[in-house]
This record gives sequence, structure tokens and C-alpha cells, in this order.
Amino acid sequence: MALRQDALAAAGEMIARIETIATEAAADGDLVATVGDVTAVEGAINKVCGEVTFPIDVRSTELAYRERIEDEMVSALESIAARRGLDLDLERIDRSEPVDLDETVIETLDAAAGSVGTASRRLPSGGGHDAMNFRLAGVPTGMLFVPSVDGISHNPREETPETAIRDATATLAEALTAID
Repeated sequence: MALRQDALAAAGEMIARIETIATEAAADGDLVATVGDVTAVEGAINKVCGEVTFPIDVRSTELAYRERIEDEMVSALESIAARRGLDLDLERIDRSEPVDLDETVIETLDAAAGSVGTASRRLPSGGGHDAMNFRLAGVPTGMLFVPSVDGISHNPREETPETAIRDATATLAEALTAID
């Protein structure tokens, strides 16, 4: 066991460290981080894994804060790899800057939710939604999220109550009639 250089075990340690860094960062500022996929390259049940890939999705509405936390994560990954005698190859894939959506549209959606009798709250979203591209093109844009049961989304177990769908539809209709 002492001679193994197990990339999968290292990846597990790295992912746990990413979660710890993100959890601590989220307590201090706006940040979320996710590792939603792990690939053991040519992995098998009976062999030590020599290569693992996994993407890290780090989001924040504050670019400088996101970059500082990313640098902290990279340093932690480099340290883990060095201690385990493994090579680490990092590739930064998406360097999108945060985009603020239109405040008037957001206020209109918020007011519409109130007028149809449903609770609302503002929620930052760092995803590369189409709304981001519309806003960058100068189109006044906002987003309306519908809550999923237990907060589970982008998952086969995702479920949204019909009442939430009705409330969102009524909110959207109210907002559209309020916008010229």
C-alpha cells in the first residue's frame, strides 16, 4: 500500500478539500463550488487508478473573491499532489465574469410574486444561462427560478410541486403585463 500512487484516492482528498474551502468561503462571501463529475481514466475494480479527471465549478458574483478562492483551491490541490507524488495538470476552462441582471426586471418579478401571493427571494446564479448572454447584448433581463423539492435540481430525482409551477406561471404572467 505504501508504494501506491493512487490518483483516485488523491482525487477524493482533493474534492473533500475543495468542499471545505468552498464552505468556509461561502461563510465569508458569495461563493459556491461543485465537483459534479469524476472520471477514473481506464479505471477498474482491481487496479490502482493512474489518472483521474474532474471539473470544478466555482461561482461568485464577485470576480476578485472568486479568483482568490480559486487560487486557494489550486494551492491545496498542488500540495496534495506533491505530498502523494502525483502530477497535477490544471486547465482553466471558463473564465466568465459575473453578469448583473437588470434591476428593473428583477424588481418587477419580485413585485409580481408578491401580487400573486407567493413568497420570493433574490438568488444569485453564476451559471452560464442564456439570460447572461441576453444581458451582455443589452437586453433587459431577469430570471425566475421555481423551487425544487429538497433543493434537488439538474438531477433525475428533481421534482417541483404543481403549486410552485402555477405560482411561477402566474408570477411570470403578472410581470410580463407590467413590463412595457
